[in-house]
Amino acid sequence: MDCKNADIVVITAGAARQPGESRFDLSKRNVDIFLKIIPNVYRVIGSGTTLDSSRFRCLLSREVKVDLRNRHAYIIDEHGDSETEVWSQVHICGVKLDDYCQSQNINMQVRIRDAIF
Repeated sequence: MDCKNADIVVITAGAARQPGESRFDLSKRNVDIFLKIIPNVYRVIGSGTTLDSSRFRCLLSREVKVDLRNRHAYIIDEHGDSETEVWSQVHICGVKLDDYCQSQNINMQVRIRDAIF
């Protein structure tokens, strides 16, 4: 198996929708495809922190007063107490957070970061 020693496996498999096929029927076919693939993958990372990442971006956007579409930030790990905010990868308008805050004279102290998270 090509991904035997991989740390992460991203599965993007799925069937194409056929003419006249409902989305519900397509979903059923795609579930069948995943049921064949998933048992062969030992670790599956899902979308468990997607909502947490979205909330993180929203709070960050409010703090730096930048439109939601111009900031990128992520929560990783599992949903819950062990999730982690990845401050080193936060970008505002394509600029690293610390550089952006410095250029805009925004004081992003640790207490503010803790409050956001």
